[in-house]
Amino acid sequence: MLAVMGPSGCGKTTLLDTLAGRMRGNIKTSGALAVNGHGTSLAFGKAAYVAQEAQLAGALTVRETLLFAARIRLANLTKPEMDELVDRLIEDMGLTLTANTLVGDWAIRGISGGQRRRLSIAVELITSPQILFLDEPTSGLDSAAAFHVLSCVRRLATDERRTVVAVIHQPPSEVYALFDKLLLLSAGRTVYFGDAPKAMELFKTAGLKKDPNMSEVSPERTSGARNPAPPASPVAAPLPLPQTD
Repeated sequence: MLAVMGPSGCGKTTLLDTLAGRMRGNIKTSGALAVNGHGTSLAFGKAAYVAQEAQLAGALTVRETLLFAARIRLANLTKPEMDELVDRLIEDMGLTLTANTLVGDWAIRGISGGQRRRLSIAVELITSPQILFLDEPTSGLDSAAAFHVLSCVRRLATDERRTVVAVIHQPPSEVYALFDKLLLLSAGRTVYFGDAPKAMELFKTAGLKKDPNMSEVSPERTSGARNPAPPASPVAAPLPLPQTD
């Protein structure tokens, strides 16, 4: 699991959209996209993208939402196969107790924000993608709900060997600990890319206060930090940062 972090406007979502092939045709990009060192295109079924504000039908239940997605995307499956797939996704995403609850909207009381987020992820898992892009999956959630959402994602990434790339904004420490790798951006440039637990070494080098809670050490502060001396590890070597007023 890779966390993409940084201050607002640093290019996190733009990078995610570029990797997922969602950029508009009038925007020019350069470089090559490779998976495991091999050039590839992220065709249908190979990768999935969960937007920050996924659109769900409030008048459908959790189970009906997943069945509808399965019928649209996997029309070749038989009804028993679809039912089995939906049941497994409901269990994997911790939605068993709300399987027959309406999703809800502004006019209909339904499932909670965290459950909506897990349902949005389950909808995209219908096609069994090997790469999952998440745009701020914890936005608007409290720390407990955020941890529950990403714990489910972490379990799927580990058990089914999926790659997860998530844009995440100031996660609590227990959520941050779920990630293996960290990409920290500032003004569209790389500040750090490497093992998530080792990022604190870079903060110390930059003169930032050490704190066990990564959200308090604040990727936001990288937008105003002065250039630190390169650390011993080449993995964590930062690029020059733009100076701000």
